[in-house]
Amino acid sequence: MPSVVEAHAPSTPLGVTNGPSILPSAGQAPLGVTNAPSILPSAGQAPLGVTQAFSPLRPFAFAIHYVSAMKTLLLLLAITTSLYAQVPQAGLKMWLRADSLVTQNAQGQLVSWKNIVDGRAAFVPEGSSAVTTAPLNGRASMVLDGAGYIEAPSLMPVGKDYTVVVVLQVNNIGATNNIVSGNDRAFWLGGTAFPRMLHAGNFSQQAVSAVGVNGASIVRVRFDNESGIARLAVNNAQGAADPIPQNIDSVIFLGAYQRGNFYSGQIAEVLVYDREVEGADLLALDTYLHTRYAIERTPDPLPPTIVFDAVPQNMMLARCGDSLFVAGRVAAARVKNVAVTIDTNGVDVVSQSFFDLAVDATFRVGFVVESGAHLYNVVVTADTGGVELDTVINNRNITCGEVIAITGPSNSIFGAAGIAPHHSLVPMAATSHRSEPIHYTRQALQKAPVAEQMLAGGDCTCRMPSLRRWERRRW
Repeated sequence: MPSVVEAHAPSTPLGVTNGPSILPSAGQAPLGVTNAPSILPSAGQAPLGVTQAFSPLRPFAFAIHYVSAMKTLLLLLAITTSLYAQVPQAGLKMWLRADSLVTQNAQGQLVSWKNIVDGRAAFVPEGSSAVTTAPLNGRASMVLDGAGYIEAPSLMPVGKDYTVVVVLQVNNIGATNNIVSGNDRAFWLGGTAFPRMLHAGNFSQQAVSAVGVNGASIVRVRFDNESGIARLAVNNAQGAADPIPQNIDSVIFLGAYQRGNFYSGQIAEVLVYDREVEGADLLALDTYLHTRYAIERTPDPLPPTIVFDAVPQNMMLARCGDSLFVAGRVAAARVKNVAVTIDTNGVDVVSQSFFDLAVDATFRVGFVVESGAHLYNVVVTADTGGVELDTVINNRNITCGEVIAITGPSNSIFGAAGIAPHHSLVPMAATSHRSEPIHYTRQALQKAPVAEQMLAGGDCTCRMPSLRRWERRRW
């Protein structure tokens, strides 16, 4: 006969709606107390520790025990209020904690694990290996041995934003290690230490974290349905922000994908929201989890000092004669001055400073990308009051060029499908199996005329001066 390991989980404190009561009913044990007599008497029942025998001291004894019971209840209320104050409730769909609402059999194996939010139960399905419990940094956790899993209610948000947060520790990093997955959605490790997220069974388009798990860790994925961006973090260290398809799978398996591809390790807590948890809510949630499990949290990155509306990127290829711009606004009060320097081959093209700037002050600098042997570098620095200037942008090797399209059947020359050829160069010594001309666009011939063409033994070596390189192509 299964036994309840712990009473109902802490519930909603004063001022928080849509949660079960944290106050025990008459005859019910308070939070965290299993099979204890009630501290509140039922109708006609003596309070805890008071007998039914008549005594002139009975009212006094009742008062002592009632005050003691109320002190206990107020302490529990303070604890649960603190707990719920730290866990944002808005959009919370599933909350599983390994020390709450857990039922085990006589052998200590998991039978069911109820959702704190709505009481619906996760369970160990038939055919799965047993799920047991063990401490994780002094707190309870479920142990999955790489051959079993837990089937949770199908509460994964579909076609909308979501946040999934899991407290875990991996025991076998070489296992497939699906953490919170489904039938065609996977939050998993894939035999590595690096969390990854995929939707719609699309393994070719995953968000993969550059930050890995190491020991007890708190892993998080936040998905923006509109942009398709999945943001992964480990202990709040940002690991990825990659586009993936929309989620179409509401099924939740803890420790499995399609009822296989299992997880080997411990899972202490799982939270699923139908929104992107951010800002103060994210900080509150992180504070609760990192404090509870004594896991160090990576500090949030500093907010940007300058927000850019336009800036040329590293190794950008522009059209010759185009104007490029560096434009932005000050986002931090500590920024006093901003300097923009643009040089080519060591010679300054633009050098402009903006002084005594306030928050939201804007600046804009432009330059023309000229043809020829020019490699432009863009450097933006900010004076934030430190000993040295802060380098905000250092983008290099910006140049201009033209696109050349080569068409014609060959196993080594591939044409551009949307560009029609205008001029032809016919190899005079082409071999018998190659009689088609090479085509160059009119723009290519105007900007970069062929300086040299040599044909020998079926080979064509062509040099385009604007590309400054030799290309050898097999007919």
